[in-house]
Amino acid sequence: MSVLVPDGPVEILSAFAEQQVLDIKDGSSGEIIHAKRDEKRSTQQWQLTPVGEVGGLYYYIKQYGDGGALEAVEGPLRLAVRSLNLNNFAQQWTLLAVAGSENTCVIENRQHNYDDQVLDVEGNDPTSGGKVILWPRGADTPQNQRWKVVSRRPAVNIPVDKIVYINHLFTGLHINTQGYVGNKGVTVLMQDRNLLEYTGEAWVLENGPEGTYYINVATVFDANDNAIESTTNLSNKTGRESYKIIYDDHPGKRRRLTFDPVGIPPISEWGPPYAIDRCYPPVILDSAANTQSQCWILKPSGIMNSFSLHPVSREELVVSPRDCLVDQNTALCLLPYLYLSQLFTVVEEAF
Repeated sequence: MSVLVPDGPVEILSAFAEQQVLDIKDGSSGEIIHAKRDEKRSTQQWQLTPVGEVGGLYYYIKQYGDGGALEAVEGPLRLAVRSLNLNNFAQQWTLLAVAGSENTCVIENRQHNYDDQVLDVEGNDPTSGGKVILWPRGADTPQNQRWKVVSRRPAVNIPVDKIVYINHLFTGLHINTQGYVGNKGVTVLMQDRNLLEYTGEAWVLENGPEGTYYINVATVFDANDNAIESTTNLSNKTGRESYKIIYDDHPGKRRRLTFDPVGIPPISEWGPPYAIDRCYPPVILDSAANTQSQCWILKPSGIMNSFSLHPVSREELVVSPRDCLVDQNTALCLLPYLYLSQLFTVVEEAF
């Protein structure tokens, strides 16, 4: 089974040697090593470009920017970075998920897939600068053959563990939880009540794995879906302080932004966006469970500290207003990433 990979610059992180990533040895003709993560080293930045569906999904693993491609050269053991050749199977790789190990894969070469040749830290060498080679995949996939592909995008300036609004960039409307209850849960809307009527516009972002976020609504609920109030006197607290006190007191009753991943078709089958007759997957709330469908990637747009909001398990999709004309009560859903109307900001307003 293949795994989904981030777009843009990525690091290929060794699951065997802590905080070490795929790199090119200094002064070499492209010899591949694993080395200590260093944000200043451009040779640790890669980009995975799909080849296409031919007996499985394959990628070119290229140096980010205009660099060459990772290639199996001069026999099954050596690796190097060479000029991209679209017809060279030795430059094509597939990422195969490791069962029972979240977001971890083996990286198998297409030229040598008949004997399961995969990226391997030679000799189980954990030191920075250890050589990376091709080697037959071992029984139960040993740790020195396991890798994680991790986004290396610039960070969005996001306040974590604070009460915030999540605003639509171009209308200023807030993401609000007071949607209708559909067959997959409570839908999330664009609203602008500023907490005067509804309690669902305050949010808390929580750090998730590998630079992702969980997005929790600040209001906590009991088993009957009633908002829980504090048992302490909050008369001397601001609105934000009151929300945070109640939120912190009930970690087991939080709800998160999520979606139902079942039955979502591949991008090629979506047809035109914003079609009236299409049923796009809704963005909903669910009890906090640390599942992959509750884990989000915030991709910076470069416009006024805004970002697009992608589910980590379907990164080609983005949280979007259901309609191209955005107004009050517009539901949020997942759509392909195409439009400036899919950008949001996080704001700490005084409430």
